[in-house]
Amino acid sequence: MANLSQKGFGAVEIIVTLALLGLIAAGGYFAWTNYSTNRTTDPPKATNSPAPSVSASTLPQANSYQRTTTIPSDWKTFSNAEYKVSLKYPATMSINYSTKDKKSGEATDTTFSAKATKLGVFCYLETPSSQSCSGIMYAFNASAADAISEYKSTFIGANSNIKLVSESKLTIDGHEATAITYKQGSMAEETTYFISANGFTYVPANVVTGNNTSRMLFEAVSIQ
Repeated sequence: MANLSQKGFGAVEIIVTLALLGLIAAGGYFAWTNYSTNRTTDPPKATNSPAPSVSASTLPQANSYQRTTTIPSDWKTFSNAEYKVSLKYPATMSINYSTKDKKSGEATDTTFSAKATKLGVFCYLETPSSQSCSGIMYAFNASAADAISEYKSTFIGANSNIKLVSESKLTIDGHEATAITYKQGSMAEETTYFISANGFTYVPANVVTGNNTSRMLFEAVSIQ
């Protein structure tokens, strides 16, 4: 009986072993098939996606002028409807305004409006009885490009004692403008602004480096 039991157990053991070997072989075949399939599968192709659009608001813009002074509440206001501009100034001062219509090519009293046929002059007087201007703002109907070219050739370029320091584009209250800074001899640097608006070019009184009053007068100019 002992021998029969041993033989029967051996047969079962063989059957189980063969079954296990079959399972192992089947698992190996499946693993190899899956591995081969993954190797031969083409990688995903790159798609040509359109470049993201850039809105106008993200494009580089010209620097916007930032006011740094506070205009005193007691300053007076001079407004001019013809040139659509208003100027604030100290109560102790006054503004003498004059305008002229001229034929193209006539000489003017500025260094940048030879091509203008209409010229407005806003003269800051230290006192109402003053005989000379302590600062002048001009408005005329010539382009800023022509005015700047003339200014650089007849004023800066014609004087060996004047050095051009910088020239930059910017916006002032939404209007296109150009700032030209120059230095004359040992004097402080001055900046002349050319502002385009309303079909005119505006040239406010110069801003003198270190002179807060000159900057306040400039920042007190409001162009519609």
